Amino acid sequence: MDANGTTEENEIRDRLAKLRVVGVSPGQRGLRVMLGDMVLEPGEDVPQVLPEQTLSLRVGAISSRAIELVWVEKKPTGLPPVL
Repeated sequence: MDANGTTEENEIRDRLAKLRVVGVSPGQRGLRVMLGDMVLEPGEDVPQVLPEQTLSLRVGAISSRAIELVWVEKKPTGLPPVL
């Protein structure tokens, strides 16, 4: 296992890092962005980027400079989210 997460986490990071923001608009919860062909909005789940993806991501926040994504735990642990 990689020190920065699982192989699947790294594959997801790599896929998302290659996508470009192609649009921004105001939404009900703040800024919405079009990342590649995905629409991302704070509080919403990120669509799967791998065919057999088992891990989930949620949009934490969107600013004019960054998109914060958080890993969603399968079972609540009570620990703070991993960013």
